[in-house]
Amino acid sequence: MFLRPFRTKSNSAIRSSDRKRLRHSIEQRFNEYHFEEPLTSIIPTREEINVLKIYSHKGDNVTVYCVDKNPLFFEVEKILYPTLYFTWQHSMLLPCLITQQVVISKLANGADLMLPGILTPSEGLPHFERGATVTIRAPENKSALAIGVALMSSQQIIESEEKKGKAVQVLHIFGDNLWSVGEKLQPPQINPLTAETATILENTSDQECSNADYNDDNKDLKRPDSSGRDVAREMGTLDMKEIAGNDHTSAPVPDKSQPLSQDAVKVLGGADASHDEKEEQDKNQNIQEKMDELLMSCFLTALKTKLKESELPLLTSTFYRLHLLPCCPNDQYLEIKKTSFKKLSKFLKSMEQDRLIVIKELTKGNDSIVTFNKSHERLKAFKPLVSKKVAVEESSMLNTESQYGVVTQKQYEPPQISILYGVNAATLPFFSTVGYTKGSTLPSNEIRNLVTTYVKDNELIHGRRVTLDPILHDSVCEKHENITAVAWEELFKRLISKMQVNHQLQFPGLKPIIKKGDPPTVDISIAQRSGNKKVTLVKNLENFLIDPQDFADTIRKLAQASTSVSTLPNSKPAQILRQVLVQGNQVNGVESILTGDLYRLPRKYLKGLQNAPKSKVKQKR
Repeated sequence: MFLRPFRTKSNSAIRSSDRKRLRHSIEQRFNEYHFEEPLTSIIPTREEINVLKIYSHKGDNVTVYCVDKNPLFFEVEKILYPTLYFTWQHSMLLPCLITQQVVISKLANGADLMLPGILTPSEGLPHFERGATVTIRAPENKSALAIGVALMSSQQIIESEEKKGKAVQVLHIFGDNLWSVGEKLQPPQINPLTAETATILENTSDQECSNADYNDDNKDLKRPDSSGRDVAREMGTLDMKEIAGNDHTSAPVPDKSQPLSQDAVKVLGGADASHDEKEEQDKNQNIQEKMDELLMSCFLTALKTKLKESELPLLTSTFYRLHLLPCCPNDQYLEIKKTSFKKLSKFLKSMEQDRLIVIKELTKGNDSIVTFNKSHERLKAFKPLVSKKVAVEESSMLNTESQYGVVTQKQYEPPQISILYGVNAATLPFFSTVGYTKGSTLPSNEIRNLVTTYVKDNELIHGRRVTLDPILHDSVCEKHENITAVAWEELFKRLISKMQVNHQLQFPGLKPIIKKGDPPTVDISIAQRSGNKKVTLVKNLENFLIDPQDFADTIRKLAQASTSVSTLPNSKPAQILRQVLVQGNQVNGVESILTGDLYRLPRKYLKGLQNAPKSKVKQKR
């Protein structure tokens, strides 16, 4: 539904009465599922909530509810659905189906989930009826990757003998345009590679689903039989009597011939109860102390390593989600409710009393951190928490994440662009002798070194010229040419001129992107609309992993001009290209943004800068 760009009709803040109505709708729609937190924390009273009225590319009217910039729910034909951000941030026990990574890529291209693509874990499929909202995930991660509507009940899926047909209609998937409305987060890693998922992966490691066989029968998938039983699970079930009989660590059975007196039973029962209660209290106290210590360590780490003065003022909820929580070590989990503060607001008020931060209510009902004390003795003496994973990422300067073909960058890093030359049929006679095959790509300096080594090893140097042996002659000369020797520079130029020109884009944290042709450019052009009004058109931002919508938001604020993002007619479903339109001649503004601190692209990769308006120089009297 959201794979293609949609048109936003309106974007407005929600009223307090609408908040209550939304909570009621959520409670009525998902009353059969269990929320592990109250609705007031899901739809808060004070945080900003926006309502987006949008039109999908098929003309559907959709209402999107955004909390703190992330879409949490969307409504289609008066039916409410959760988004991926909601399933990642809040606990909700929706039925979940498991499929392979190769199927996820097909869903991302617009396919629905078919019966052959469903994997069944050892405990069987979750129970759901036809028309229920379900989530879809991969075996190695419990985070949802897609949300859809079940076209068959779980019982129908189990009893299906042909294993054909659509099982789930996909409405929303990771990487689509609804996901792009939010902060563009990657799916969190939840319980990766547990015993359950390891079993699924083992059973499906030899299986490959191609485009042709995805809709066909797949007998290799592990599925329950027609009666709904899991044969493997029943075969592996142990007899509980045997377990009880072989348990040598259990407590001895009391002798029934010598029963205890009632007084003794009361004394022992009361002692056991008080002892258990005391142990429980000590356990809870220990957990609370550890959680308090973890919260304080994460808070100080965030102040010392994450939070920047340029980001202030910052909402406390945003600080908690984007700064404090990422500082938690990988092997631990921070829960505010298990601390002695119980709420984030109480903890931050305590930190304000310690003069570490200053909090103010800049907008009604929203607390913000306006400043923090860098020179505080406690902050100076504190050593930040650094997990092994974070240390590796920081040392490697990894700023880019990529899952299932969706790339996100916490902070944009421009690519390193270089020219490569490909080995083709014309130059293959030479490069095959030095170990390269057709299609190999090399930089110019490596080509020069290979030629120099070859000439020296074969003693082809004669003064300032190089004698062409049959191999070099076939690689650098045309068929009608009869040349026996050339100068050094001419030899290099001739060889490179006959090779295929390629370019390489190296983004931090990603594999190099190599494509044929010259390096890409951002095309900037000026067009005229009705009334002789000029507009600026910006294309090919995707080649540099720049989100057109983010760029449009930036240029709109800088130029104080309206913007729009549209899909180009030559776009393909696998690679949708978009164009940014800005009112007026904004070439100078586009250049300043793309070459400035935000994107830092070299000016030579911007095409159309000559269309900038000429500066008006005042003539001297």
